[in-house]
Amino acid sequence: MRPELSEAIFAGAVEPLAKNHSLLAAERWVIVSSTYPLLRVAMVHQRSSRMRIAQFTCSDWDELPPEFDLLDPGSLELLPGNRWPTGPYWFQSGWTHTRLLATPKPFLCMRGIREYHTHFQHVDDSWENYRGKTDYSLISIVQKVGQKIQDANV
Repeated sequence: MRPELSEAIFAGAVEPLAKNHSLLAAERWVIVSSTYPLLRVAMVHQRSSRMRIAQFTCSDWDELPPEFDLLDPGSLELLPGNRWPTGPYWFQSGWTHTRLLATPKPFLCMRGIREYHTHFQHVDDSWENYRGKTDYSLISIVQKVGQKIQDANV
């Protein structure tokens, strides 16, 4: 996809989130930055009060789903795997497969996240099955990630 087209689609996808002040307040989220291709959202884990910065790298949005990372809220550096949440869907180390692509970093295994759709166990569950659907808009993906953070041990 042409970068300028992806950037325009990204801007249109971020706008509903940025303008949804009631959702941001209810979830206690703050958009830290939304400069293409990065969307960074500060999220507070309700039970522990720990803040995490969810980073969605949306290069080639929406032809491809966003990549996902967690950042340290102080330094904005990538959070090492041993500081990622634990529980279902969260993997503190990457994966490799001898014949397929590898993900050398921690990841969230969830539909709508690039690492899920490129994982060798999910290659038959193509992003094309979800792309363009309301439940997999960028705002919906952010909401799903926010829920996974709340459900996890942070």
